[in-house]
Amino acid sequence: MAELARVTSHISGDFFTQTFRITGRIGVGNSGLVGMLNDITNSLMKFDDVYLSLINQPGKMVAHYHNAHITKAAFEIALLQNRDDLGPEVALHGTDRRLREFTVLILTDTFEIEGIIKQVGRFDAVAILAPGTGETIAVYEAKLTTIAHPELQYTGDGVLVNRKAITLVSEKG
Repeated sequence: MAELARVTSHISGDFFTQTFRITGRIGVGNSGLVGMLNDITNSLMKFDDVYLSLINQPGKMVAHYHNAHITKAAFEIALLQNRDDLGPEVALHGTDRRLREFTVLILTDTFEIEGIIKQVGRFDAVAILAPGTGETIAVYEAKLTTIAHPELQYTGDGVLVNRKAITLVSEKG
């Protein structure tokens, strides 16, 4: 666990709670963002150079802070432009076995997420929704649409979704 807690680089991205979009930098270890989020020894996320806006008004900055903390429980989605910042495949998927790609729709109370997930074998919704298999789900080539304002969309090469925030998951055919 000490390895996960040691900051080796900073990544930039957009981090969403149910109400806010937090744009800033966060320190991560060798296991990337997924390692930091799955680190059970720390329940907080610390951001630097933070710009805060409401999800329904992404272009209107509410505040700017040198640093800010949120609880991991409040975090819903991390949107990154570089999928490598998510973390290594083994940390993301729990295996280095051959992974298959599936196009999915994932719903939270705030977002509709379309993109690609990776799993071993056939599509398995239970593996996505079941507790005890990591705190987050990695989604690639993702498009996020706000449910309350469908005209507001965000895209990114890599997304981590808090498993506890997921209300529905479906394979898109």
